[in-house]
Amino acid sequence: FLSLCKAAVGTVLINLWFLVPFGDYMLREHVAANTVLQEDSLLNCTIPLGQLFTPFVRWDAAPNSIPARIGLGLILGLVLMAGVLVMGKWKKEERSLRCLAGSCLILAMAALLMTTDLVPWVKLKETALSVLTTIQFPWRLTGFATVLLVFGSCAAVLFVKRQWGRKAALLSMTLLVAGTLAGTGYTAATFLQERET
Repeated sequence: FLSLCKAAVGTVLINLWFLVPFGDYMLREHVAANTVLQEDSLLNCTIPLGQLFTPFVRWDAAPNSIPARIGLGLILGLVLMAGVLVMGKWKKEERSLRCLAGSCLILAMAALLMTTDLVPWVKLKETALSVLTTIQFPWRLTGFATVLLVFGSCAAVLFVKRQWGRKAALLSMTLLVAGTLAGTGYTAATFLQERET
């Protein structure tokens, strides 16, 4: 716990260059944030379920010109996490890794589902869940899902290492990194070729 406190204090100290001016601005200036989810822009802010798991994302095919898809690397991570949950022996010392991978997988899938047009965002404004509409754009939840998928993928790779050895873990990590680089490279290439300046 002491190490966590030291890390938290260190993080705050490192970020004081931003936090102090930001706090001063927020206290002295009147900031009006638009937190209303507009119905007419809602169709442009959600991701169709079929496109959410597109391995290679073209920049111009993304909502609001933002490639809000998880990409090939995280798709492979998702498959790895699912594989870890159904394969291998349930050893007591590795149960925490499986639980972490499983929790990250479930929460990430829930967040990804919330980004799709399957969720009635317009109707949510009239319910007790209207606080969810303060994110303005549902595709923003892909960022939360990305963090969860990265943590879950790391836990899955560590589980693979303990269960099947270092070579299997190295192969898994190589596939994840290669998938990420290939997907990101494709998106960057389409951005450079098709983005209007």
